Amino acid sequence: IADGETFPASSQPEFAQAQLEFKIQIAMVRLGRLAKLGSVGPEYFKTPGGANLLQATLGDAILEIARAIDLQLQQLNALTAKQFPSLGDIVATTNNTYANINRAVSAYWQPNVNSNGGVNRSLTRALIDDVLDTVKNIRGASPDVIWSGTTAWNALRDLEGDKVQYDGSMQLQLGTTVISLDGIPVAKMPRMDANAMFFLDTQSDGEESLVYVKQHDEDFLIQQEASGSYSDLHSVAHHSTLKCKCPWRQGALLDVQ
Repeated sequence: IADGETFPASSQPEFAQAQLEFKIQIAMVRLGRLAKLGSVGPEYFKTPGGANLLQATLGDAILEIARAIDLQLQQLNALTAKQFPSLGDIVATTNNTYANINRAVSAYWQPNVNSNGGVNRSLTRALIDDVLDTVKNIRGASPDVIWSGTTAWNALRDLEGDKVQYDGSMQLQLGTTVISLDGIPVAKMPRMDANAMFFLDTQSDGEESLVYVKQHDEDFLIQQEASGSYSDLHSVAHHSTLKCKCPWRQGALLDVQ
């Protein structure tokens, strides 16, 4: 500013309230009265092995909910409006509404996405570095895990060649095959989009920035909904959502093979 000139007007900070809804995953279980009696009643009524059919059936329902959540987490887009945001909704899209904020008009709420309009291209180190350099150097992130679809993961393994390193400790934690990329574990996620890679910064300033949140202390709420002459109806419910405090620290590389 030259002598005699007035100072420019200061910029005005803008605020938007981020808001997420908890979503309910629910399974209904109906079990016949005779079947329940046969599983928990006198010894001569019990099923082979003395299994508690109600407990076993509720356990199966819990596993089905867990599988559904696992599938939903890995999608590029939410399967239905009733589903909580998937990882793809958070880290692989820049023009949707996340946590009640329109990201098309809020660049700071957008992740870094390198895509090719749905046309697959060969995975290269330059493409990987484009995402890593942007989230690290420009957005101050430190990706600590990469989730990768099968095709993209195989391409990365082949790209690394003799330098590929498998991460046994992370493989035990994640239950899938993991290799290391510049010290970052890359997990092979069979239910993800095969040609996608999510670069995830799950920690920010010592706090969890990308976290799966439960609404209740209990993992699953089990209730008897109705009782009939011949059968009882039970519900198994799980209330949760996926929360990301720092979308701008996340990245995605799409359309690679």
